[in-house]
Amino acid sequence: MKNNAGRGSNGKIDYLEALRFILACLTMAWHYYYFGPLLGVIGAAPIHFPGVRYCSFGVDIFFVMSGFIIIGSALSHTAGEFLTNRLVRLGPCLLVCASITFAATFVAGYSPSPLSLLSSILVLPLPVISGVDWSYWSLGILVTFYVIVFFTMQVVDISKHITTLALLLTLYSAATLVPGFPLKASPMSPFPFEQYAPYFAAGMLLYQIIMKKRRSAGVLVTLAVTFVLIAIRSWMDAARISELLTNTSAAPISGPFMALAALGIFICFTRKANYAWLQRFYSVLGKTAYPIYLIHQNLGYMIISFAEKRLHLSLDMRPFVMAGMIVLSMGIAVYLEPRLAVGYRRFLNLLAIATRPIWARASKATVHDAE
Repeated sequence: MKNNAGRGSNGKIDYLEALRFILACLTMAWHYYYFGPLLGVIGAAPIHFPGVRYCSFGVDIFFVMSGFIIIGSALSHTAGEFLTNRLVRLGPCLLVCASITFAATFVAGYSPSPLSLLSSILVLPLPVISGVDWSYWSLGILVTFYVIVFFTMQVVDISKHITTLALLLTLYSAATLVPGFPLKASPMSPFPFEQYAPYFAAGMLLYQIIMKKRRSAGVLVTLAVTFVLIAIRSWMDAARISELLTNTSAAPISGPFMALAALGIFICFTRKANYAWLQRFYSVLGKTAYPIYLIHQNLGYMIISFAEKRLHLSLDMRPFVMAGMIVLSMGIAVYLEPRLAVGYRRFLNLLAIATRPIWARASKATVHDAE
């Protein structure tokens, strides 16, 4: 059956769901075949195929996608509904994946922090308290963006100020490049929000252009400025990773190349699927992508290391671990997450009622249409 709507019948842009899954798998490949071996947590030799090296920048596309999707969610909800829906989107899978990783880390003989588990389950503390898995750093960045959008919605009509907010995020990122600028992350922070703010801004601006058909000079000029910042930030991140892993320098041209790739790939996937069965298939892939990202890194490292050091297997376990992570994540996304979301919604509603004097608007939130 064909669907002629501009977007999928599930209210999402279907091909972006497929892109989520592709990016999650590429991130997993980057960790297992390049980052992990070079870091020494996997004994197998790294693969130096150029494409694998740049899989790390899939997270940048995730941030562009988040800016695009989150601003769309903000336009159709109140501030309280928006924040509650976002937490429901993240919380249930985090509850499952963080608990599995915490238990596996404990069984492996390490001493995981209970505070990191609590931070993962509650979601909101992630910008200041690290979660149980190394990959959760990006969730801290994402939650920071949620909070910025939430407070913006509290004071202005965000539908009239999308371009302004995007420009402010970009200008803030640019200002933090100036030596001595006070409002930036600690030099010890490897993943400061200001490094990724332009990616969210680009997603917001692309939402204006693609979904709202707003192609004014202000939007286009802001996107051009944002692109320049993305190119600079991409080059700086490439240089940091190259120095960390290979003691080499990244060529300056890599910045514009990765910026073009990030925005170009995202734009190519802002399409609908014409068939209902394909929409359902992409929806499952999109749901599976999130737990893949949450659970694959530390748990995968431990499984691969156990097979190498304890079982003394000569077989490369990485393809099997990747397949296992996909199957496990699909089970979490399709069967566990929808059931846990009901209880998580109730918890958030009770929390909103308990904090009514502080968050009066948040206490009115409903989550039936949580994305």
